Amino acid sequence: YVAGGYHGEPHDYSREGQSHDVWRLALDGKERWSKVGEMPVGLQGLALVAHGGRVCRFGGNRIDNAKGEPARMQSVADASCFDVTTRTWTDLPPMPTGRSSHEAAVIGDTVYVAGGWRMGDDQGAGTADDAVWSEDVVSLDLREPDAAWQTIPVPFQRRAVAVAAVAGKLAVLGGLGPDRKPSSRLDVYDPGAKTWSQGKDFPSDAFGIAAVAQGKGLLA
Repeated sequence: YVAGGYHGEPHDYSREGQSHDVWRLALDGKERWSKVGEMPVGLQGLALVAHGGRVCRFGGNRIDNAKGEPARMQSVADASCFDVTTRTWTDLPPMPTGRSSHEAAVIGDTVYVAGGWRMGDDQGAGTADDAVWSEDVVSLDLREPDAAWQTIPVPFQRRAVAVAAVAGKLAVLGGLGPDRKPSSRLDVYDPGAKTWSQGKDFPSDAFGIAAVAQGKGLLA
């Protein structure tokens, strides 16, 4: 399942270029891509996870300006799950603050949202120059519709990171920091011990990288 994204001119953002669509492709090679739903608004830079027959989205960047107008971008706090059978959305509690250019992973029944920054709102015009970088990971128990988000302090500030659940731990890899320099760093969170540790650096810069778990290992 794929949701949202931007198909307009790169770095010339407008709401006309954002996608509302949810697409599906069976990985058996027997089907083509098919549109199976829509989000209420166009979003890019959101996080998407699977849990219990649902596809759940968190945050993202909403563009408020029309084509040709000065950019006004808003990091949203929205959280919602798409039931793949009924093809309907059910809202989750919104995140504590807006967040975009982040990623998420599920460990057990808990989703962890890591990395990113907040654009717009009371932070200014909604551009990269006045964005506020996230200083925490937020988590939510997806079994409980009325659960509250939990906040976990982090030893880093990065966006465009890769996030994966590996052997019951949360791996956050690479990204870009407030100094605008790509990172190769790997940070690992243990939910049981509630501690962070630093793993081996990636062999090169890892800005905008993606990662998945394979057994007890990480593929990036």
